[in-house]
Order: sequence, then C-alpha cells, then structure tokens
Amino acid sequence: IYFKMAINSYEFSNKRKYKMSKLTLNKPFLSFVSKEFKLLRRSSGSFISSLITLLTLPIVLYVLNNMIGRFNVQETGETIKLAANVFLGLIVLLSANSSSATAFSKEADRAYLLKVAPISIKKQAMAKIFFNLILSVFVLILTSIVIAYTTNISGINMLFMFISFSIINVGHILWSLEIDFMDPQFK
Repeated sequence: IYFKMAINSYEFSNKRKYKMSKLTLNKPFLSFVSKEFKLLRRSSGSFISSLITLLTLPIVLYVLNNMIGRFNVQETGETIKLAANVFLGLIVLLSANSSSATAFSKEADRAYLLKVAPISIKKQAMAKIFFNLILSVFVLILTSIVIAYTTNISGINMLFMFISFSIINVGHILWSLEIDFMDPQFK
C-alpha cells in the first residue's frame, strides 16, 4: 500500500494516455516512399533540375514542330520531322534519369542501413525511383499531347510512340539503378 501511495501521490493526478497518430504508415514500402519524398523536399536541387529538364521536352518539341510546320514539306520531310521528335524526345527524356543513376550512391554513410531495413532491397529501389517514374510518365503524356497537336500523326501511331517512349524510359531508369546498385560511388 505504501508503494502504491508513493507512486500515486495525488488523488486526482492527470494520467496521460498516448494515442497513436492516424498518419503513421504501417506499410514498409509506403514508409520508404514517404522517406524519399521528405528527402526530395529537403534537398530539392536535383529534383528541380530533373523537373526542368523534363518540362523542356514538350516545349522543345512544340517549337521544333511549329518551325518545321511553317515550311511546305513533303512526305519525306514529315518522316524526318517524326524521327527528329523521337530522337530529341529520347535524348531529353533519358538525360533526366540522373537521379536514378545515383539513388544508392546518395546514401553514402547511411548505406549500411539499407541492409538492415525490414524491407527487401527491391522494394527500397522501387521507392527510390517512384517519383522519377511518376514525373516522367506525366511529362510523356504531356509530350504526346503536344506531338499529336503539332503533327499529323495518327492516334494509333501516337499511342505506339507513347508506349515505346514509356518502355524505353522505364528500362533506362531500371538500368541506371542497377548500375548504381552494382557499383555505388560512395563519397
């Protein structure tokens, strides 16, 4: 009785009850995605540079197509214009994947934490490239709309171009991530 009275010295003491926050994420993948989002917010320099690079893609193709569209071109000229769209589109699109090429290298001294995390490396890698994939697909949709608006390409061919751009972009992101995972350049 003495110890009980010593612990509860006041009759009407305020006992705090702690409640779990409703914003906690129970899924490890979503936790890693939110971690990557917070890292993007804190060090937004690389994110903004890749965003600007990606957003120049529709602008460059719009200007190119409008410039060539003012000339009287024949069928061969239309084919060359389409090839130039594909070539410039892939150059700009793939150059914006530098954040995926340094996804694991950016961890530096915290790289050992990746091995002890309660989630597989595959899911961690997917969380690291999640925002790059979403942003590039959004820009690809915007670019497809611009190309369809400024050229006389059919809808089926535009869909094929969008799908091929998407497959090449995802393949390049995964390849860049694999190269960085196999040989990270810790500083």
